[in-house]
Amino acid sequence: MLDTMKVRLVDVARAAGVSKTTVSDALNGTGRLPEATREHVRQVARSLGYRPNATARLLRAGHTRLIGLAAREYVERPWVYTELAYFAQLATLCSREALARGYGIVLLPNTGPDDCWLELPLDGVFIVDPVAEDPLVGDFLSAGIPVLSDRRAMAGAGGPWIDFDYPLAVREVMDHLAAMGARRVAAIVGATTAAFHEDSARGYLDWCAEHGQEPMLRTLPDPGLEPTLAAVDGLLSEPEPPDALF
Repeated sequence: MLDTMKVRLVDVARAAGVSKTTVSDALNGTGRLPEATREHVRQVARSLGYRPNATARLLRAGHTRLIGLAAREYVERPWVYTELAYFAQLATLCSREALARGYGIVLLPNTGPDDCWLELPLDGVFIVDPVAEDPLVGDFLSAGIPVLSDRRAMAGAGGPWIDFDYPLAVREVMDHLAAMGARRVAAIVGATTAAFHEDSARGYLDWCAEHGQEPMLRTLPDPGLEPTLAAVDGLLSEPEPPDALF
């Protein structure tokens, strides 16, 4: 085997019996090559220990293959969103799927100096739980950086988004609890401007109004397990506690 520190593209081309252009196309996934040729070149490159300069390759291509991930839940407060299991799992899954496609994930803090994120060489950004008219979304879009969100709050900013009908989902949950015999269903939602919290609260209150139930809605002033447990304890300490919790 050649010294891995000295293996060059031309060495791979000679060993594989192809041109340097073919090696470049095979390793970069470009050009129009038979899959058998691509795999042959990859195997030869692996056997020689060839490692292309990833930084140089990305600079030539004009992108970094880095995607930013930012959670805007409780954006009004300084906190580390990965401390919550939901966001930690989301970040892990995003990283796994990104790596499978040759991308890396950069976790962005939910607070920081104005425009600090725009200094990062990102190919795109995934915004989780954006707030209405989120300035971070606008900053990235103005800088020409593609943005995807998991909430429809992005619609006004002109970026693509993925979402589902929260009020309908809440209604179906409430209907299920009522069908199971619940007559005093309480709900706990976050006290933030995140769209899904607002939708969840609205769906719950609308259902209560339609079914003649006195609302038992509690909001969480801060993220984390302790505020949630405190809200649950408070509800269960009521003279007439709920018989179900959403």
